[in-house]
Amino acid sequence: MRFKQCEEIENTKQSNLDTPAAQSILSAARECFLEKEYGKVTFRQIAERAGVTSGLIAYYFESKDRLAARITAEYLEEGIQKMDLSAMSGLDSAERFYTVVFLDWLIIDENPDFARFYYSYNRSTPGLYWENGNTYTRLVREFLDEYRLDVSERQNEIYLIACRGSTRELLLHRHEHPHLITRETVMDITTSNYFYNLGMSDKVIYRVIQNSKTFFEKALSPCVSGGVMRGRNKIEYQIGG
Repeated sequence: MRFKQCEEIENTKQSNLDTPAAQSILSAARECFLEKEYGKVTFRQIAERAGVTSGLIAYYFESKDRLAARITAEYLEEGIQKMDLSAMSGLDSAERFYTVVFLDWLIIDENPDFARFYYSYNRSTPGLYWENGNTYTRLVREFLDEYRLDVSERQNEIYLIACRGSTRELLLHRHEHPHLITRETVMDITTSNYFYNLGMSDKVIYRVIQNSKTFFEKALSPCVSGGVMRGRNKIEYQIGG
């Protein structure tokens, strides 16, 4: 089964963010968000730094919530793209998906400024908007195809929405009470629920998670202290080495 495409009616305001104005807004918004918590940043502050009007920000992104979702997706995608993930070639597509999602979390916590923004953003909003980077989207397509899961693009989006609430709450709980729940437990709960909704069997889900954990133990353990990355270069070397 191939990952079926759904025809979408694209919002013309969102269809092209490659304009100089949109890129200036994204750059200014990232700077503002990483300087303060999400709730302390206003459209006016972003507009002043970007040299545009507040109305233009609303034109491209509609809301601060949606703008923050775009900033988050771009930041995580950039972090993944900087890594040499060649060692993942020995993993199947679902295991690569698990691995990249876990790496995303490490990237979030690696930068205290971004972590402050990310968790305050999730704490301050209902999580209506959630954007995924190109790597995440590609990996989803790959494991749906490899495992022949009969899931349309629209169905997959519904399953992701269903998982977002619990994922968001568990991420916040782990951030606020790090000694009460481990990263691995959060990953196991959220990823297994998503895989199960897509139609994977319990046996396959267990194998995917265990193989992914084994990979992490071999590739990342020397570079992790208290569950947080010490340095991007070390992680790059270990993953690619």
